[in-house]
Amino acid sequence: MKKPSLAQIEQICQGSESCKSLIIAILKKEFPIEAATYQQNLEKGYLENCAENVHKLKHKISILGLEDAYQLAVSYEDELLEGITEKKAKFDLILDSIRQFIKTL
Repeated sequence: MKKPSLAQIEQICQGSESCKSLIIAILKKEFPIEAATYQQNLEKGYLENCAENVHKLKHKISILGLEDAYQLAVSYEDELLEGITEKKAKFDLILDSIRQFIKTL
């Protein structure tokens, strides 16, 4: 599995450190909350809410340069709307990878 990186953020910010810092701050603030909300909804069996959580998380996945993980999130979101959780384990690995990466920022 590809590891998260700041390459996409650096490209968006075009050398602006304040832009980069702002996006990183948003990631560090929002990602843990959104991931925790996803987990809580999953534990309660609220799969439609989980799909909404995955929808929000997939944008953070994308900005961290994880194209394959983004595609998995797209199909997992659809799966959740159908009441299926087959891709949960793979999605959880992506979230863990991002959690570890964010700790290094």
